[in-house]
Amino acid sequence: MSTVWSVAKTYPQPAGGFIGISDFEVVNTDYWTNIDTDYKKENMDYGLTGMVVDYLSRFLLNGEDVRKAFDISYKGAKIAETIFGFTNALKIAEILGEIIIDLDDESIRAAYQLAAFDLFYRNPTEIVDYRNLKPSKVTCEHVRYMVMRTHRFFIETSDIKKLGFTFDGGYTEKIGAGDGDILTEDTLWDIKTIKNNPSEAQYLQILMYWIMGQHSTFDCFNNISKIGIYNPRLNKAYICEISKIKEGIIHEIEKNVIGYGQAYAAPVKNTQIATNTFAVIDIETNFMDQVISLGVVIADKTNMHELWSGYYIVNSLYETPSMYGNMLFLENIKEPIIDSRPNIMAIIKNQLEAYGTDRLLAYCGKFDYDRLPELSNYSWCDIADIAAYKQYNEQIPNNISLCATGKIKKGFKVSDMMHYLGEINYTETHNALGDALDELRMVKLLGLDISIYDEAFINRKRPSRREYVHPAKMHPKKPGYYSFEQAYSLLASYGMSKEKIQALVDEGKLSSIKEDGVLYVDSRETISIFNRL
Repeated sequence: MSTVWSVAKTYPQPAGGFIGISDFEVVNTDYWTNIDTDYKKENMDYGLTGMVVDYLSRFLLNGEDVRKAFDISYKGAKIAETIFGFTNALKIAEILGEIIIDLDDESIRAAYQLAAFDLFYRNPTEIVDYRNLKPSKVTCEHVRYMVMRTHRFFIETSDIKKLGFTFDGGYTEKIGAGDGDILTEDTLWDIKTIKNNPSEAQYLQILMYWIMGQHSTFDCFNNISKIGIYNPRLNKAYICEISKIKEGIIHEIEKNVIGYGQAYAAPVKNTQIATNTFAVIDIETNFMDQVISLGVVIADKTNMHELWSGYYIVNSLYETPSMYGNMLFLENIKEPIIDSRPNIMAIIKNQLEAYGTDRLLAYCGKFDYDRLPELSNYSWCDIADIAAYKQYNEQIPNNISLCATGKIKKGFKVSDMMHYLGEINYTETHNALGDALDELRMVKLLGLDISIYDEAFINRKRPSRREYVHPAKMHPKKPGYYSFEQAYSLLASYGMSKEKIQALVDEGKLSSIKEDGVLYVDSRETISIFNRL
């Protein structure tokens, strides 16, 4: 799965591009024109410098809120700590954020180092050590003036509505990540600190942003009629009216470049689905406890039918040693999408949001929850905390030992539960999507309303669990008489079914008493039957 930019720069456009500079009005600005910002004199990565200018511009424009301006950097720091084992990454990010107070050299150096954590979120394969980022005095000066130009341009010319935005509901299985810079009253803006006029790929990128905004779940894109690029390095703005772009070009980009209208297109907004779905999720990990694959199934709350499923493998980890690595690629499981973890998580979140899914179910789900911090804002429920309790799962045999709470004392793996629920030949695949589909089937076999899983929340406060009522075992006044359920629990291991025991009662071969709605049978005759067996 790819980002907007990775698709835009590799997609083969027609000669001259889908759109080009002739479609844009070029506006020259005159902010600090005497300042030289030649990138060749800088000592920092060209792309990272653009990111720093973008974030520091947002910092000034949003009232100097570092948290909001560097939001993705903080998300990256969280991933660095929880997924990649980067000790104290969040604390380091917090300290760097506190240093950023203005556009002085120290603040700019801290901005470079904080922005380095972005890569854990965007592309972990290109991670750099933040400690090695030491922008020179010239680089700091260039950044300072480019940020000042950007700030002045938007303060003087625009009414800013949003700083930093995504396209939730507008991503597809072809493009699962990408975020824009600035929305004003009628224009979608991207900040580029490039040395020349934008390339065909960069024009395509911003047009893709606008199209994906129209497909997203957000209303803020409804009034956007222009796309614009501001380049503070060149002191230039490029503005294009969407109405000037041929409709056929937009449709071609929608279908062939982004992927709308194809089999893998992201679902459109659907209010009926949005109030009636849940998801089942499963992961597989390697020996270093890193997630290597994820399976997700979105289902209808009412009938438990599958609406959508996705299978993802983390490209940088799936060849690392793992217990079930041989189960990653199975013929009877849909072909996985192999991509970076940030891209995979972006796709999954977009699908969940597009279907209006707020509840995630997983078997022994604390394991999955702890390893997927990107999904911690959803309501997680543990299927095992319902399936392994007698008061919820009536198919648990009566001869199984229970705790006072009604929970099975031991032996409640997925395979155990599926056997109890009637699938006696079931074997767990240990494939993330295969197991997620099996766990959805378990939820269907349990036949309980989805609201029951409120009593199995992992990251939310649970209501009081339904009390387990122990079945009567012995008649309170008639010595030697056991309840029918207790008699069955004694005989079940010998192959006796409830129907056979009931037949013995009906035929008078097993003496019985019915009192207060409970059927009791003579234990002496029960023992006799034991002996005959």
